[in-house]
Amino acid sequence: MDSATAGRKRSRAEKNEATTSALFAAAAETFAERGFEVATMDEIAERAGLSKGALYYRFKTKEDLFLALLDQRCSAYLEHLERPADAVDSSTAEWAPLATMFLRVAREGTWPRLFFEFVSYSSRSARARRELVKRTRALRGAMKRMIEAQAAQASADLPVSAADIALALTALGNGLALERLADPQTVPDRAFVELPALIIGAATAPRRKTRSKSISKPTANSRPRGLISQPPRGKPTG
Repeated sequence: MDSATAGRKRSRAEKNEATTSALFAAAAETFAERGFEVATMDEIAERAGLSKGALYYRFKTKEDLFLALLDQRCSAYLEHLERPADAVDSSTAEWAPLATMFLRVAREGTWPRLFFEFVSYSSRSARARRELVKRTRALRGAMKRMIEAQAAQASADLPVSAADIALALTALGNGLALERLADPQTVPDRAFVELPALIIGAATAPRRKTRSKSISKPTANSRPRGLISQPPRGKPTG
């Protein structure tokens, strides 16, 4: 293959990547503004500057396009979660890159609306629910492995399973995003960093071993503490 042919192929690949990126951006904006069930493929094609034929060539249905958007976002999360971490002094330091990315998404606002829209739709579509479950389980699985790695690095015994901690972090992140959509003024940026860090820090902190107190055996001359000995009953002397 000569350099000219390689250049043309690279140019086509770059053009296709740019088209896909523009399509995803148009789809995300349309779904977020109109809602998944109301938005149409025609609207998305017009917004992306594509013909309907070009759009349907890439995605046969609106659900396929939304699943592709879900894959794109989940892949970004997985990449951060599965990236090898450098040695850190704090058990919560590894959370910082993911927290920063999640905060950026929450600030932008489009993706949380899309995610909750798809969750709502998946409650009425068996196929969508299956696809959503696969992706959310993959994310929690990656988070579980991150927590296990942090616990091993800190020589800590987790108080509950890493899977339970991953579930708590996921629920917290989704809950913060939902609260931010409903009332942005009461959910500060630091909540997305500090609150999950509290969970990770508490879960992966080294546990102190408590020394068990030994119980002394009673002797013949010992009596229970706290009891006052009573004189023997009988007639008074003298």
